[in-house]
Amino acid sequence: MSSTKGSVYILMLLAFLVCIFIWTVMFLLYGYKVQSIEPELKKQQTISELQGRINTLKVKKSPPTQKEIESYVKTIFGKDAKVAIAVSHHECSPSNRSYPACVNKSDIEHSIGLFQINLYNKKHWIHAQKVPGKTMEEKIEWLSDPFNNTLVAYKIFKDWNGFEAWTAYTSNAYLISLKGGE
Repeated sequence: MSSTKGSVYILMLLAFLVCIFIWTVMFLLYGYKVQSIEPELKKQQTISELQGRINTLKVKKSPPTQKEIESYVKTIFGKDAKVAIAVSHHECSPSNRSYPACVNKSDIEHSIGLFQINLYNKKHWIHAQKVPGKTMEEKIEWLSDPFNNTLVAYKIFKDWNGFEAWTAYTSNAYLISLKGGE
């Protein structure tokens, strides 16, 4: 019985020594690497320098296709997707050069994107408060993304209980797109 206990103690001691050996090797390997990059981390860099480095690393991805956008609209609007797509086609036609980031700016509106979300006019804010961003430029940039634009359009659709916020709908102009035309 005592030789069995002795064997267990020897195995435990060996396991302990193996652990110490592994920890030592890991410290030497990884501890050395951490120390070797430490001077690089200590360099003072301004936010703008870091932002510049980040921007150079960003990969410009291609804009979404009309098919991808319409698939997303279908996901967001569900059973109302056909009308939503028809309204969006009238508001920002796929044949427009700037599709899906159409802009309509006048005294009565400053509308952006796929669903022409009206941010403001000369007298007051329209839907700007529904759009993330501190500045109008940030809001416009955010809405220029067709997926973001669709989300705000859906919020307006729900707030208004339908498509009445869009003149393409109230004027029945969307019906052309619904029937297959643009």
